[in-house]
Amino acid sequence: MIFLPFQRIPLRINMVALTCLFYLVFLCIAGNEVQCVDPRGELIDRILWSYDSRFQSDNTSVLFNPGLTRVISLDESKESVTLELRQSFSWFDNRLVWKPDIAEKLQIEARHIWSAFENTHLQIGTEEFASDTKSEWYLTLLFNGSANELAHVIVEVPCKKDASRRRHGVASYQCSLVYKLRSNNQVFFDTENIPQVDIQHIQTPSNLEISEAYTEINDRSNSRFKMVFDISRKT
Repeated sequence: MIFLPFQRIPLRINMVALTCLFYLVFLCIAGNEVQCVDPRGELIDRILWSYDSRFQSDNTSVLFNPGLTRVISLDESKESVTLELRQSFSWFDNRLVWKPDIAEKLQIEARHIWSAFENTHLQIGTEEFASDTKSEWYLTLLFNGSANELAHVIVEVPCKKDASRRRHGVASYQCSLVYKLRSNNQVFFDTENIPQVDIQHIQTPSNLEISEAYTEINDRSNSRFKMVFDISRKT
């Protein structure tokens, strides 16, 4: 029996079509798997669908934690100290509530959410800090609407040599950071619960140590307060 070439063409066409079909099925299955492994992304999209970051509800109470994390350097000739501060802002936003069946906590870019730091005038000493780099950090959200925002800043503040506390081989300096917090009419700061400084968690160079630190409120109505601490240097 003689087989003509055109008799095998349908078989080849069927094989190509079958291969394409398997490939399309594989892509569909793979696409569904990708969607299934990212429920947090879908949750964030659902939360932000009608969210307007320009506005916040009236009378929002913000808890501010003026955290001192590291002493970078002490300049004795200028009588100044360079510090790294980790400012924490915490508040509640009832638009950010969700059921915790998918996740109890989310990290989200700060530019997507109403930001306490964005709407606050923060002044430390003579330096003022704006929120121009807001998009570079993240907020932590909890399912009950709690938001926590961290802002890292580096400042140089004056310090005075304390002759009354001078000991053999040790020089002492008293430093202070004066904070001023101002916001719009929708936000007020909870100055009743400003935490005290924990000196055990402050990093210092090997020849320096913080011997004492405390926070005092100067004016609650304008959210003005001062952080005071003593630095000792081994000579």
